[in-house]
This record gives sequence, C-alpha cells and structure tokens, in this order.
Amino acid sequence: MGVSTLEADSTRAEKIGAVIFPPQAVKYYNPVVFVHGDHRTGDIWGWKADGEPGWAFHFCAARFFTFVLYRPFHGCGHPEQPAGHESFGCVTKTLSKDELQRYYTAPRSQSHEVYWPSVQSHCMVDGVCIFSGPREPNTGPSKLTNNMLTDWRTRRPIFERTYARMVPEYLDPQEHPAILVGHGSGATISWLAADQAPHLVATIVAIEPTGPPFTNGWVNDGGKQIFKPRFPVPQSLPFPCIRPYGLSDIPMGFVPPPLFPSSFEELLQDVAYIDEVPKHERFQPIPFVRSVDSLTRTECYLQGEANGPVRKLPNLKDIPQCVVTAGSSFHTEYDYATVAFLRQAGMPVSHLKFPEDFGLYGNGHLLMLEHNGLGIANWLIK
Repeated sequence: MGVSTLEADSTRAEKIGAVIFPPQAVKYYNPVVFVHGDHRTGDIWGWKADGEPGWAFHFCAARFFTFVLYRPFHGCGHPEQPAGHESFGCVTKTLSKDELQRYYTAPRSQSHEVYWPSVQSHCMVDGVCIFSGPREPNTGPSKLTNNMLTDWRTRRPIFERTYARMVPEYLDPQEHPAILVGHGSGATISWLAADQAPHLVATIVAIEPTGPPFTNGWVNDGGKQIFKPRFPVPQSLPFPCIRPYGLSDIPMGFVPPPLFPSSFEELLQDVAYIDEVPKHERFQPIPFVRSVDSLTRTECYLQGEANGPVRKLPNLKDIPQCVVTAGSSFHTEYDYATVAFLRQAGMPVSHLKFPEDFGLYGNGHLLMLEHNGLGIANWLIK
C-alpha cells in the first residue's frame, strides 16, 4: 500500500493539500475524502494518538480509495504567520497544552474549568498532548492541533467560501461520487461543497459537526464554561447569532431563498452600536425560533415559520447523511440540534450515537485519535 502526496502544502491561502492512500485492490468504488476541522490538520486521519495508523490507513485497507485533505492555514510546520495570511487580515494561534487537555485529551481532570454532564466518562486517551505523527511524541502543541487564524469568527465566511470552492475541485466528475467524512468545521465544509456540487457527492458523514445552528454551544458561568445552547451576546457581529444560515455563515441553496436586507445599513446593523439594537429588530437571513426537539425533548433553535415556509436544501435531499456523536464529548449537549435542523431542511440524516448505537464508551471530540478509534471506523465501514 503506497501513499502519495499532492500539493501537501496547506500554508498558502489559495491551495489545499491532499494525501492519497491508494488501496492494493479497489473493492468500493466511491472514494472516501476526509476533511479535518479547526485547530487540526489532515494528520488526525492518518495517525492515532498512540502513534498507530489511523482511519485513512484503515479505510484504505478496507479497499477504499482514500483522500486526506489539508486545509489552508492548518498546515504542518508552517511559521507563525503563514504565507498569504495578509489576504485574510489575520494572525495565527497555536493551542496550548492546557487548552488541548481542557477540551480534548483530558477534560475529566479539567472539569472545574469546563463542564458537560458526560465529561466524567471520558477515558479513551491518556490525557497527554497528542502525538504529531507515527511514534513521535511531542510535549508541545502538535501537528494534529496546529495553528489557525485567531479571528476565525469574523473571517469564517471567507474561509467557508474558499474551502467550499476548493473541495469540489478535488473531486473527479469522471469518477464515482465521493463519500465526504468531515470532522467539526470539516463537516460544514462538506455540506457546503455538496450543496455546490451534489453530483460529486455520494454520502456525507459529519463527525461532531460545528454547531449548534444559530447559536453558540457554551455559556460562561462564573468563569466555568458550561456547554448548553444559548444566544451569544454579539458585540461585533453583524448578525444576532452565530451561523446565521443554520449550518454555516454563508448562504446555501435554500428554497425559498434566505431573506435579503433592505439596505446595507440593515445588514451591518451599525456594528458600532449593535448592543443598542434590540435583538428582535436585527436582520436575520433565516428567521429562527426557540424550539423543543420532538425526540430528545431538549431545547434548540430551528427555522421559524412566521415569515413564510420552512426553507429546504434541495441540493442535499438525495444525499444520505449521518451525524456521529461521541458519548463523552461536549457535542452530546447540542448535536441533536444540528440533526433537527437538517431534518427540518428536508435532508435524509441519521444520528449515530455511542455508546447507544455503537457500544463503545469513553470517547471525546477527537474520537478518531483515541484508543478505540479503529472500532468506530469499523462501524462506519459497515
């Protein structure tokens, strides 16, 4: 089994890297394309935290033609200011070891600073900073959790538009449609790419996608971060929410189309004085309301029907999809809201949760890197 590299330099603003894992013999003709999320690189698909081969090798061994994408500004070993960053007007940030442990590798020991109910069951990683590659322990920030742009929230629409254009360019219209496997914001990119080129996508697997729709997933409670969907306090955002289009910060192919502002001033809401504009008067491209999920009976925010019919995403309605949630991750607190939004928009989506569905326990957000990560991959291959 060989591994070849194409443009594996994701430090440039207009390039996306790819590593190809060609199987010895192809059994499944739909290629698998892995898309990583924020603060990480494509290495999360290649190697587990213990240095053993990861999901990309595993899917290749199962005889899938496998691609691992490397997003710009998340490249391996690039300097503090990656080439091309000026076009985004941003600087980069590397997660510290404490930040890695707090959310990803040892959240149980950090529950005095960040909390969600299932955090105490997290046990599938050793609590150290994740390895940077095969059998190369790294005591500092790793290639797997590398630099990204700091003011991602205000620049995210630019990133999403750029990545959504780049991903379809790697999909060959002459070959079979691809299976997109996205983690975190990589799932958002997968949805955006499929919305632009649905004929190139066979399936979308969203591993703990960025969410929940229209709002943030955590609230600061006396210095302790508690994960719970809530409206943010928008101090410098033109919209009264995060992800104003539900899944994304940029428009998708909704039918009917999202609302358009009556003026540029309405769109910007006079950002300098946004706190003086009542929330109900701020522009919402897709009006949303507080709702209760019919299955979980938990609160979330979905499309409102007061201003017209619920908007659908017809480009995605024929693409099978699933959302995967780890049992000990903070995503247990809000992935259900993303699933409810997808179903409301007319998409065929299943929600795979473990231990309920998989019988695997103790996994967090970086589940593909953890001890039983290949067991999860086996379930997805089935």
